Amino acid sequence: MRFVFARLSYFLFALGLVPLALSWSHPGWRWVVLVYDVALMTLVLLDVWRSSLPPGVLIRRQFAKRFSVGAENDVQVLIQNRTPATVQLRVKDEYPPKMHLNGPRDARLNVDAQTSAALVYGLTPPKRGRFEFGQTAVRYLSKLKLAWCEIRVGEPAVIKVYPNMRRAREAELKALGARSLVSSHRKTSWRGEGREFESMRDYVRGDELRHISWTATARRGKLTTRQYQIERDQTILIALDAGRLMTARIGQESKLDSAV
Repeated sequence: MRFVFARLSYFLFALGLVPLALSWSHPGWRWVVLVYDVALMTLVLLDVWRSSLPPGVLIRRQFAKRFSVGAENDVQVLIQNRTPATVQLRVKDEYPPKMHLNGPRDARLNVDAQTSAALVYGLTPPKRGRFEFGQTAVRYLSKLKLAWCEIRVGEPAVIKVYPNMRRAREAELKALGARSLVSSHRKTSWRGEGREFESMRDYVRGDELRHISWTATARRGKLTTRQYQIERDQTILIALDAGRLMTARIGQESKLDSAV
């Protein structure tokens, strides 16, 4: 198990410098310092070996099922302390290195008994695709508080990055808002254009002959013209160029991602 010395260990090792300073006039003190340092180091190793993260401390990473390219996505490392004592932890999450980090991904936390705490940071994916999270590194104090023991929890996770549909949704809502505002002031029927039948009317000079309805003309006894309007509620096919030129970047995303 990996570990680093805690503040108490540095203080105890510093005490060993006192007899070492006296060893210039009393060489026998050097053996005292050697025995002291070996005993203290042995105590630290035993403390680390006997210490473990309490089973009531649960650590897990949470994030959305998919990320949006070019947008900030939140990642949360949740720590739950179900033990009857306060736990001191140092948490550091391993995020995909190709993503842009927004905010610190590590923190020192004091989690009280029967409570929870969270480390939250943001990630901005630069492109679409699959990205992999590593494990979460956790350091906790040993039983005698002589060292910070380090372990890794959780399993590597894969996140898929898709085009930023939230931005498209925002644009759609703006368009719907503008359309409702216009319709509340004026309702316009675009007649004479398109290919969707709207109504019949009397023929006037200038109408196209192909729009004359001969059956209605025979029934009414005068020339009658079919009137058309712009098509609505029709299926539209949109084609995007996915060639090499669309790989050029606009800000933090490619032209293709921006178009999608």
